[in-house]
Amino acid sequence: MRSEKEYNNRNDREEKIDILLEEIKRQYNEIKEGRDKITNTGVTILMAIVLFMATNLFDMKIPPYNNYTWCIWIIVYLCTILCLLISLYHIFMCLTLEPKPIGVDIDKLVKGFDENKTKLELKETIVTNLRDSLKDQERYSRKKAKYYKGALFFLVIGFILFTIIKLSMLCSY
Repeated sequence: MRSEKEYNNRNDREEKIDILLEEIKRQYNEIKEGRDKITNTGVTILMAIVLFMATNLFDMKIPPYNNYTWCIWIIVYLCTILCLLISLYHIFMCLTLEPKPIGVDIDKLVKGFDENKTKLELKETIVTNLRDSLKDQERYSRKKAKYYKGALFFLVIGFILFTIIKLSMLCSY
């Protein structure tokens, strides 16, 4: 009777592990599909826009000296440069962020074969590794999205300031 109860517990545990494994595989596929939504191409385009704005900023002529206007122009000019530099920092961080591998740690799995683990114990190892891998991938995706949003935010502010400078240049001449 006791062995039958142990057998039922074992089968129940195996079914739960199978369900958990299927859910982790589903999440794994979702993450794998959405992994490169923030592509390096998009980040490179942002960097090209920043560099274009920076070259145009340094080509500008200083407006005629007028205490009030000139002071505001210099402040906006410096803020624009600061926004572009912060944006470049975020772009650099986004490009240098090291991607996390998705999947099972094969070494741990092979070690399980060597130790003659049961099928259930190997499934538990796989589930644990996949769960840890998903958590790492989620942290990586959040960090990359944070840097991308930062780059985009400061680029938009820089572009607005750049536009103000261009318009003030047109009005002052």
